[in-house]
Amino acid sequence: MARYKLNHSLNGIEIYFDRIPSVAIRDEIKAAGFRWNGSKKCWYAVQTEERMNIAKKMTAGTLDHHPEKKAVDPNGAVTGMVEPPMTRKYCYADTVANFLGTEKTAWKKEMRSAFKEEIDLPLGQSQIDAWADCYDVLKKELAGDLTGFSIVFEYVLPYESGRRPDVLLVSNELVIILEFKRKPVVLIEDLDQAADYGRDIREYHFESRDKTVVPMLVLTRASDVSYVDKEVRICSSDHLLENINDAISNAGVITSCDIDQWINSKYEPLPTMVEAARRFWKGEELPSIKQVHTGTNLDEAIACLKRVAGDAESRRKNVLALVTGVPGAGKTFLGLQFVYDVCKANDHQNSVFLSGNGPLVEVLQDALKNRNFVMDVNKVVRQFIDYKATEFNKNIMVFDEGQRAWDEPRMTKSYGIKGSGRTEPDVLIQLCDEKLEWCVFLVLVGEGQEINTGENGGMVQWYNAIARSNKNWSVVCPDKLAEVFEGVDVQTYDDLDLKVSIRSHTAGEVSNFVNKFIAGELDEAAALVDKIPQQDFHMYYTRDLARAKSYCRGKYDHQPEKRYGMIVSSKAIGLSRLGMPQPVWANRAKMYPDGSGRRWQVAPWFNKESNHPDSCCALSVAITEFDCQGLEIDMPIIGWGDDAKWVDGQWKFTGTDDEKVTYRNNSYRVLLTRGREGFIVYIPQGRDDIAAIFKRVGIKELKDQNEDSKSCCSSHS
Repeated sequence: MARYKLNHSLNGIEIYFDRIPSVAIRDEIKAAGFRWNGSKKCWYAVQTEERMNIAKKMTAGTLDHHPEKKAVDPNGAVTGMVEPPMTRKYCYADTVANFLGTEKTAWKKEMRSAFKEEIDLPLGQSQIDAWADCYDVLKKELAGDLTGFSIVFEYVLPYESGRRPDVLLVSNELVIILEFKRKPVVLIEDLDQAADYGRDIREYHFESRDKTVVPMLVLTRASDVSYVDKEVRICSSDHLLENINDAISNAGVITSCDIDQWINSKYEPLPTMVEAARRFWKGEELPSIKQVHTGTNLDEAIACLKRVAGDAESRRKNVLALVTGVPGAGKTFLGLQFVYDVCKANDHQNSVFLSGNGPLVEVLQDALKNRNFVMDVNKVVRQFIDYKATEFNKNIMVFDEGQRAWDEPRMTKSYGIKGSGRTEPDVLIQLCDEKLEWCVFLVLVGEGQEINTGENGGMVQWYNAIARSNKNWSVVCPDKLAEVFEGVDVQTYDDLDLKVSIRSHTAGEVSNFVNKFIAGELDEAAALVDKIPQQDFHMYYTRDLARAKSYCRGKYDHQPEKRYGMIVSSKAIGLSRLGMPQPVWANRAKMYPDGSGRRWQVAPWFNKESNHPDSCCALSVAITEFDCQGLEIDMPIIGWGDDAKWVDGQWKFTGTDDEKVTYRNNSYRVLLTRGREGFIVYIPQGRDDIAAIFKRVGIKELKDQNEDSKSCCSSHS
């Protein structure tokens, strides 16, 4: 059943479904302009005749005439709106004792019914067979005293698009995660999947914050297996209870918890930058992002910028603001949040996110289905140079990757005589001077990521631009940039320097490791590898590209929102012949490498469903640093090309001069920092020296447990 309600105070329509609607229905109502309201659990849009017809069609004309119920405190005061009941987030939950007393047929019936109603994924026979296998193992092995534990099957992690561990045993003291595999041996992707569940529940699940989280990988086709790797207990079915009891003995006395409260806990994951932008634009609340709010200064930086903007507006002045940060520190996230906050307060009228990163703009515009929130800076510059941008009215501008702003030669090459004698910052500052009464121009400054010729002008271009201006510009920036703007009105704030990476889960040392590795400081890099939790961030090298692909497909099976794909250096031409084909140039256009004659588009690579042939998950096309800079995926497969060699104790990158060598150096820095959950470096045969370097710094070869030591699989923890 579904019903619709007219929200007269907001001139809106609200559609309520009693279960998750199908993908086709969701696509239809989204195309009509409806957006999900997470707090009211409804689909909402402003009233139009077309949308009224859609609402009537979806609900068979069922109009809810009843006014919304008010929440009332004990004294009779209205405190707010009563929220609709939350949807179920699991297939089965009860005490362990009650589960053990449940007959298999009744249990499977409840599992199937709940899965179909609450989990928006197809239910196949392999899943049903896996449930039966899991049930049989648990009924046989869960003997003894497990009083105090509740058991939860197929718990759906919020904001994770159906991602769910198989079984959870939950008490006040412990969360034991049981991930079952009908296999006789341990595959490394299965181990990492179990480790990831442990990481995410430990780090992001609010009700688990004071509990010990113990992930277990259970092999139901093996025997006499029991050991620990990456903080995951790996065991065969016959050692399951032994491992559970070990975890219990380490925790002490076990007491029962409120399982409903645990199931409905706040969950605070780190969204991708594209997902964050989607949520901003839809007006949806983001989860309270624990990684962003712990150990970083993003909140403080955004608050500082809002104060600067308020002061600039009230005093009608122009401010150049600069934020610096290491790769993955959240600069783009900060810029989008800042623009969105201004949009939200001013009806989407006077702020814009600018980027010269064409692929980033293409991916975000495609994800948002909007071209005004994010704009290509080159088009803005062209409009001003050619037509004076007569309608430009954006008082708040954010320029991503400002250190890559074009210098004079690049401007002349792109814009001819109209661009000669001026840098890109010159033109943008002139635009602000001529078109705006006041403005805040926020420049996001990445460190060590210049990868194009003409992008190495640095911060001095921005100093020169405001020095040439006919207006008095003020500057706010981190302490370390103050000397660049000597002689200008400068205020420094340390909060505007983002020092901690948030791209990777709980792996703030990753960017430091990459910097040391690319610099050839291998001993320092090796020391940093030891500080990166291997159960949280998975780093491998392999000589077998097919194994890297099977790892990704296995690890992210049934996780449709996860993204993995192949990335390579643009100068690593030889990798195309080894199974990592790149888009090719033909008739001055970039084309798909499959000979189809289709023009290349990077947005589908990032945004299409994981089963789409143009998705990165198809593992059919490798993109380069130019297409992935500023973007991210969960697990990249990085091809190590012959443009990066180890010679006489140091890296030798291809290039005809020092500047081009720097660009190549930075290209590999970009590639190694694209992963949220880790990376796999594919090293072709014949490059044993490169494999030795990765091994030397402590990066493990991608091998299954039984390849390294079959004997370890019979050792007991």
